[in-house]
Amino acid sequence: MFKIFMMLAIAAPGIILAIVLSSLSVVIVSATVTSFAAISLINFPIALGVMFLCRDMLQYAEING
Repeated sequence: MFKIFMMLAIAAPGIILAIVLSSLSVVIVSATVTSFAAISLINFPIALGVMFLCRDMLQYAEING
């Protein structure tokens, strides 16, 4: 349940931006392209931030081979 909540929290800013652009009638090529671009533009830095925060996770994991 926690995983699903975190995935929604990470995706929320991009979805909100897509909704705002749609309600303001901002269209790049089509509504679909505008929504996809907004979601990609916002979620890319968030994904980089998550990767940065998780960079040393395997160093502390206990791996018994």
